[in-house]
Amino acid sequence: MRKLTLLSVLIVLAVTATMSQQPKTAVTVDGAGSARLGSGTDREIRVAVTAVDSFQVLISPSIEQPLIVEASFNNVRSSDLQAQFTPTWELSGATPLALKIAVSAKVTQPGKYSLILSLRPKSQPTAPRLPLDIEQPAGDLDLPAKLTIRRTDYWPFCSTTETMPLNVRESTRSTAITNLNAAWRPDTLATGSIQVTLPTPADISKQCVSSALLNAATLPAGCELKNVGYKLDGDFPLGVVNGNLRFFGDQLTAPKALPVEIQSRLTRLWPVFAIAAGLGLSLFLKLTLAKRIELNEARVKARQLLDDIARDLARYADEKFHSDLAAKMSDLETATKGTNAATIEAKRALTEQTWRGAVNDLNTRLQVATKSNDDWQVSTASPPALPSMAQTALAAIRTKLGDALECLGNGDATGATRAIAEISAQLLQRFRDAGVTWQQAQLRLVARLRMITPPLPGLPKPVLSEFDQQLTQSPPDLNRLSPQAGATQPQDASTLTESLAVEYSVAQVLLDQLARRLEREWEDFSRDLDLIRSCLSDASQFYGIRDYYFAFLKTLPTAADDPVTVVNGLDSLRDLQSRWKAAFVANYPAGDVTEIDKLVEQQEFVQALVKLEEKVKPTTARILGDDGESSKAGRVSWPSFAALNLTPTISVVQTSPWMSIGEPGRYPSARPTPENELQRDKLTQTAIIAILLLGYIFMSSTQTYSGTWNDVWNMFLAALTADFALDSVLGKFKVKS
Repeated sequence: MRKLTLLSVLIVLAVTATMSQQPKTAVTVDGAGSARLGSGTDREIRVAVTAVDSFQVLISPSIEQPLIVEASFNNVRSSDLQAQFTPTWELSGATPLALKIAVSAKVTQPGKYSLILSLRPKSQPTAPRLPLDIEQPAGDLDLPAKLTIRRTDYWPFCSTTETMPLNVRESTRSTAITNLNAAWRPDTLATGSIQVTLPTPADISKQCVSSALLNAATLPAGCELKNVGYKLDGDFPLGVVNGNLRFFGDQLTAPKALPVEIQSRLTRLWPVFAIAAGLGLSLFLKLTLAKRIELNEARVKARQLLDDIARDLARYADEKFHSDLAAKMSDLETATKGTNAATIEAKRALTEQTWRGAVNDLNTRLQVATKSNDDWQVSTASPPALPSMAQTALAAIRTKLGDALECLGNGDATGATRAIAEISAQLLQRFRDAGVTWQQAQLRLVARLRMITPPLPGLPKPVLSEFDQQLTQSPPDLNRLSPQAGATQPQDASTLTESLAVEYSVAQVLLDQLARRLEREWEDFSRDLDLIRSCLSDASQFYGIRDYYFAFLKTLPTAADDPVTVVNGLDSLRDLQSRWKAAFVANYPAGDVTEIDKLVEQQEFVQALVKLEEKVKPTTARILGDDGESSKAGRVSWPSFAALNLTPTISVVQTSPWMSIGEPGRYPSARPTPENELQRDKLTQTAIIAILLLGYIFMSSTQTYSGTWNDVWNMFLAALTADFALDSVLGKFKVKS
């Protein structure tokens, strides 16, 4: 500690000794060793000095002026700065009285300028130099506490601006401010700005009479500029925009900020417009849009009903169903083109009622027609076999039933009923007539067989009578359906079909057995003929009869299906008697042939052959049996047919689900309807309300009018909601019917 104290003392003594040994300058500055620039236009500083040791300034041949050898600003040296100061002597003879330093106008920045002067730069350049400090004092501005600007926007037409007076005063009264200017800096992202226009030098000289100006942008010390001009440039949003006007000057140590508040608002006419618009929109929603929605709702319901009916009309081809709905649909179509929602709804309700009644009626008629079609399908089911003419008539009935079934598939009860009625009125009668015609043709066949003289071999008249009896009496049902009897019901068709099938089966068996018996008879006769053929003079005639005879036998079984053709073929058998007689006579010896004729007429061909044999070869052994009787074939035993159990294949036609009409469902319509217009109106209403609510939420930040769109929206919503609220309140006091 002692060492440190001793060291400090030594340092102080050394510095004091050094200072006492510094050389003295030629002059000393009277007073403080510094000077201060004034506020006027005089940029020259006069510093009084005292000559040391009777210092005299060389004045011959010219005055030796001092020289600035070094200059610095706030202890920062600058080689360019020393040229801004020009020192000269103020002399009394050769004795210096003061130093005059001319300061350049470029020296404006406030602060301390340190100069080192060489007092005898030519005569004694190394002489001690004189330090001198020059101070440029800082200026200051006196500005309003706050600048308020009000804009009234008559959007979109024009706007007006109300401004406060802007007074700017240099407050130090000691420093003029040069290069004075102002710049706008907003606190927000506003795009507008404020342009400040300083007075002209002439205007400044009028306001600051005692001050001289350095240039047009100079505010003299202590001078106040009143009503400095400024204006808004660009767009400012509605509401309040804050910012600063920053004033700059050479003598200002920092920019001087003037707070500015720009209040932009809409004219007070806008709330009036908003109230009117709110009330107008309320009236539009209540009176116009509501009615349009009601009208289009009625049109949409009517169009949906028409579409449903149109789909039923396209699906069900019933004439009565179409005719029942045509007039109502036309009335509803006409009503939908009008503008009266009540009329449209009334027509729609009436049309819907008619439609549902027509649907129920069609459903009932379809069920009745389906039941009738099922009954006819069952009664006309194909039997095991029928004559071809009956099959053709029955096929016509089944074809018509197919038409009826197709009509039922198309929902056409009228067409199905008409087809079934045609079966009852015509086709069933044709079927019965075909059966009776076939039966009569069979009876005519028997009659024609009886008419053959002589009868066919092995076909005695009792056989034909038995055949006749079987056809006419078994089964008895067919006999009851006489040509005069009526047949209109499905059970008639069933009875006729079953009876005709049994009759046809009987005829097939009888004719087949008859053909086989006739063939066996010829075979018996042929065996006898072969025994005596060698004794006959012309046996070929008998074989010619055989060919003729067997050609007929081949057609006989087909008479069960086509008796008419067989009956017509019997015409070729009319000469059968002459053929038999010619054959016997050709081989009979001369003499009386009466006995032969009688045997031929009695169809005793074998006995006739025996007689012939006796005549032509008496010694020949008899070809008869041991009992002396001719060999004859046994008679055909006609079977007594029991009632045949015919079980035809019956296809029960059931009503398909799509053939039954219930309540028609709703289907999306592909036709153009007012539905889009209705949706647009509803969306418009919803959009309006949504926009209003969103606008109210995002813009109702204050309850006082500040001229923003928020206030306009508040007024608009207030008008709109107040109108709706009033309607709601008044609606509670309406007399209820």
